[in-house]
Amino acid sequence: MAFLGALYLTSRLALASSVSPGALLLVATLGSQIRGQLELLSYAIGSSARGLTMIGHYRWLRDLYQAGTGGTLAAPDRLHDGITLAGVNFSYGGPPVLHDIDLHLPAGATVALVGDHGSGKTTLVKLLCGFQRPTTGTITVDGQSLTQIDPKAWRERVTSAFQDFSRFPFLAGEAVGVGNLPQMHDITEAADKGGATQVFARLPEGDQTRLGKALGDGVELSGGQWQKIALSRAFMRTTPLLAVLDESTAALDAASEYDVYQRYAEAAQRWQQATGGIILVVDAGNLPPTSARKAVYMRKRQA
Repeated sequence: MAFLGALYLTSRLALASSVSPGALLLVATLGSQIRGQLELLSYAIGSSARGLTMIGHYRWLRDLYQAGTGGTLAAPDRLHDGITLAGVNFSYGGPPVLHDIDLHLPAGATVALVGDHGSGKTTLVKLLCGFQRPTTGTITVDGQSLTQIDPKAWRERVTSAFQDFSRFPFLAGEAVGVGNLPQMHDITEAADKGGATQVFARLPEGDQTRLGKALGDGVELSGGQWQKIALSRAFMRTTPLLAVLDESTAALDAASEYDVYQRYAEAAQRWQQATGGIILVVDAGNLPPTSARKAVYMRKRQA
């Protein structure tokens, strides 16, 4: 409005011969430049405001990290009693997702957790893995509160394969090896058990093939191939105290799923004998009633 007002006033003065026509040109040019500078200033102020908002997010993340690093005790070498949840409640800020959960997972047991989508199965798994803490209630490992155990030490004794697995844009072998960083390049056994070896055989450079398009030059995999990579990661740790399969075979065909559960059952027996580890298998319980799926389901029940 100030710019238009200045043009109007200068035009009136020019028509009255009080100023030269060049004055009108000068006002138009300088006014446009001033408008441009004001737009840049407005953008800079807006960017600064967004930066202040990000500081709030950073402080929230810092506080969350500090809240999850309070434990100092080492994780047990072997489970003797198991994991116990007493009066556990959890909420993401709204209505409770879990309410008054009392549960005992005995050492050396294989437990099936079955429920509808949205019933809180994955949330319960996150609590057991130490990714979240209960809103109220306690989780104990052989009688020791999970909050008192060093989170890093506990997570090193947990292995898991989730339905919403990560698709790391690494070399194919590295995408398996990150399941256990100290043995990152010793992936042969894990790749065989999880099915990644079959994926490597179809890649142009085997396990040295770059995966994904995040870096622009990788090979994209199918959903089932990515899932085999993720399942192989879960086999990288050989002495877990807690092993979780959270609907992790959803993208596999029935034959591949049956094969994975067979191999997982064999590994579970070794884990249970070595560490008293607990095997937790999570399923939505809605498998189609085909003969192949039924065979897989029966195999899960036997495991």
